[in-house]
Amino acid sequence: MRLLPVLKPNDWPGIDSGVLAHVWEGTTDKPAVVVVYAEVNDDEQVIDYVTEAEIGASQGDGVVRQAFLNLEHYHTDFEVVEFGSERVLVAAGRQFGAERALCQSHMLRAHDKLGAPQIVVSIARRGLLLAAPYECSEEVKQTIVKLHNEAWSEGASTMEQIINELIVFEGGRKVRTIPLPPTGDLPSLLWI
Repeated sequence: MRLLPVLKPNDWPGIDSGVLAHVWEGTTDKPAVVVVYAEVNDDEQVIDYVTEAEIGASQGDGVVRQAFLNLEHYHTDFEVVEFGSERVLVAAGRQFGAERALCQSHMLRAHDKLGAPQIVVSIARRGLLLAAPYECSEEVKQTIVKLHNEAWSEGASTMEQIINELIVFEGGRKVRTIPLPPTGDLPSLLWI
């Protein structure tokens, strides 16, 4: 078994069960997405979530370090999808594909594959990460939003949703989010 970080929405029931959790998006008072830590078997199935009670206050940092080290070595490929001269990246098919957004080295590879200093990322649901250059055509923007909305809807039926926002990365780090309107449309002014 190994430890891995897991992205969960703020309404995930385990948060109230004492799991070790850190805010990734939002504030301590109003988190949007938290990172929790799971023991995972070789088939990538979560066996258990680490609780603060079982590890004690002194071991929390060690758990976090180990989980992120394991994520650093978690292998998933980005599939490159061509849109004429533009590219979109897709990481799908592995349970922890969305968690790649937590790892700077994984995101730097996404910057490199897209040839873009800023990228926009969707992690609407577990197991899926979409990325596009921040500077891209309206067609690519609308495609990312459409795919995000489909993934968000699919996640609703399986309780696998993470966040209904797009995330902007620069230098492999999250710098801000782009909230999506309830209709799922993305007015051009929001992505400038």
